[in-house]
Amino acid sequence: AGSRGFSSSARSFLHLQYLAKEEKRSKRPTTRTGGRWPIVGHLGLLTGTTPLYRTLAALSEKLGPLFSLQLGQRRAIVVSSMDLAKECFTVNDRSASLSMTEPLPVASARRLERLGYNRAMFVFSPYGPYFLELRKIVANKLLSSQQLRL
Repeated sequence: AGSRGFSSSARSFLHLQYLAKEEKRSKRPTTRTGGRWPIVGHLGLLTGTTPLYRTLAALSEKLGPLFSLQLGQRRAIVVSSMDLAKECFTVNDRSASLSMTEPLPVASARRLERLGYNRAMFVFSPYGPYFLELRKIVANKLLSSQQLRL
C-alpha cells in the first residue's frame, strides 16, 4: 500500500510539473526563434554574406512582426511592424527609455555617468522633459528620411 501511494504522489507531482511548464510557455510575450546556441545565442543566424536587414526581414516573415533573439547573454526583441513600433515608442515610451531613477550599484552608476557624460546622453538620460525633447530632436533631425537618404 505504501508503494502505491508513493507512485500516485510521484505521478501527481510530474503532472503538476508538466502543467506548470505548459502554462509558462503559454505566457510568453514574443515568438522565440529556433536555432539558439548555448553561449552565443542567435549570433550565428546574423552572420554571413546576407545583409542584416534581409536576414531580419526573412525571420519576420517566418515568425511574425514581433519576435525575440538571444544575442549572447542578452535577449533582443525585434519589431518589424510600423504599428507595433509606433506603439512601442509612443504609447509605451516610458518603459522603452532607460530609467535612471531606479537605484543602481555604485560601480554601474559610475560607469554610466562616465559613458553618458553625467547622464546627458540621450540613451542614458532619465525619462522626463529632457528625454522627450532629445527624442524629438533625434527623430526629426538625425533619423529623418532626408538624413537617412544621405
